[in-house]
Amino acid sequence: MRITGYMITYDDANYMIEFEGFTLLGTLTSGKRLLTRSAIDAYMNADSSLYSTYASNRLVPYQLLTPAIDCTLSITSTETYDIPSAPTTPGIPTFSLTTISGYRVNFTGSTDESGIKRYEVSKDGGATAISTGLSLFYDNLDTAGIESSWLVRSIDNTDVVSAWSGSASWQTLTEPPVLAFESKTGSSITFSRTHVSPGVASYWTTLAGQESGFWLQGGSTIEIVSLSVGDYTIRMQTKNLYGLLSPFSNTLYVTLTAQAVPCNSSFSYPSGEQSYPTITSVDLGSGTGISTLTYDAKGIPDRFIAKWNGNVVIDTGYRGDSNYDYVGGNRQIFIDALLGKLDPITNNTYPDIGTYPDDGYPRVISNPLGGFDVGKGTASFNKITSTSNIINLYVYAPLSGTAWEISSLSCPA
Repeated sequence: MRITGYMITYDDANYMIEFEGFTLLGTLTSGKRLLTRSAIDAYMNADSSLYSTYASNRLVPYQLLTPAIDCTLSITSTETYDIPSAPTTPGIPTFSLTTISGYRVNFTGSTDESGIKRYEVSKDGGATAISTGLSLFYDNLDTAGIESSWLVRSIDNTDVVSAWSGSASWQTLTEPPVLAFESKTGSSITFSRTHVSPGVASYWTTLAGQESGFWLQGGSTIEIVSLSVGDYTIRMQTKNLYGLLSPFSNTLYVTLTAQAVPCNSSFSYPSGEQSYPTITSVDLGSGTGISTLTYDAKGIPDRFIAKWNGNVVIDTGYRGDSNYDYVGGNRQIFIDALLGKLDPITNNTYPDIGTYPDDGYPRVISNPLGGFDVGKGTASFNKITSTSNIINLYVYAPLSGTAWEISSLSCPA
């Protein structure tokens, strides 16, 4: 009698047919299973033989009986076997340590009787990366702002594979914008910035050393208006679709001033003018040579700083009554007035022990002539070019009741 195929039975149910050596098997659940195999002749008569299984669930015969002519089914013996349990499914990935070109993929681990050998982490359904721990740093060395989808599965020590985790998506940081100064008025600053990153939502701007608290939307040219006279520090960050901020851009330093006064002009502030700072622009003209500042801080200490061509060219330090330099005198009043303010040269907050090791605050220098001359003095710099004719004069007057006077900032000669 010709054998046409085999019928496979486990746990007296779930029949599957094998023809010409190919077995049609479903996925078996884990646990003990009773498996038999019956030869089927051309008349659909069947006889049985015992089969066992490997971990791969492929079947191999113990023996094959001659098909029964009387169409009866004979089972020669039975045996139970184990189908291995798969590891539990790892947790959905989470992300940390994001950079411009990569980030760390984290996940909770699987459990399994035989232990976990490794994890396979897949990006965008592609090739898997191997990790023996519960995280993997991915650095794509590619364009900033790239978004990827991630899955993870585990493999136990008998090479049984878990199901894939749920997927999660993440994005690298975006590139910082690049800023370029365009123009300014007495109350506005205009600058441009590159728009290089995908998923841009908005930009953060810092002015005068403090967060401005507003977002700037779109456009390659930005104008900030309704500003007061003073120094402004502008930098920006890009924000991607996941709310991640890029590194800061380059920094723009812009000073807004009122209309410049001519050199050799005098200007002063009466008693009660407290400022930190007052800024006056002076037009030195196109001449070159020595320009001299003549000042009087009076008795209450004030500091005079001149910036030309982007550089500090004059710094008088605090000038005034020496009583503000002594602990037994008015030193504490001077300290209280400066506490928490920024030093205009170091940009450090007072107290600044690194710069002023005695008590963290500048000394007060007094003219040795004393009397009404304690705050008087001169300071000079050399204007070496016929361009860059504007010099900005900053007066730092932190104490209430102060008064100061600039007799002149002479034209270069």
